[in-house]
Amino acid sequence: MREDCILVIRKGRGPYRGYLDLPGGGLEHGEAPEDAVVREFREETGLVVTSLRLLGSYSNVVEGWPEGKHVSLHQIGFVYRVEAVTHGEIKSSPDGQDSLGAVWLPVGDLGRAAASPLVRRAWSLHESDGRCAS
Repeated sequence: MREDCILVIRKGRGPYRGYLDLPGGGLEHGEAPEDAVVREFREETGLVVTSLRLLGSYSNVVEGWPEGKHVSLHQIGFVYRVEAVTHGEIKSSPDGQDSLGAVWLPVGDLGRAAASPLVRRAWSLHESDGRCAS
């Protein structure tokens, strides 16, 4: 969060292709979830995570036809509050993997934006947490 905006990425592939989503991704073999947050945040946003705290978890089944192929996925995610710094602007260009670039989304636009269920879940956890980190 920064002021009244939430940091999201534009999805380049998968069942939420074209949607806004949170920075993040899958774990590499043997990788701790906290290490994955730090790695994925840097890859997708250019930000360096300085601290993180688990807010909650998320589970969702996604059915879809991305790239013309039926997919049924059970996503399990962990939502963290992070504090991060950047050495310049956020990464607004594609990362060559999953993100088409990061963007600050005004929270007031969440209801109108094509956002993944994870973005909405993270926002509800943020609101119940009662504080906003920049």
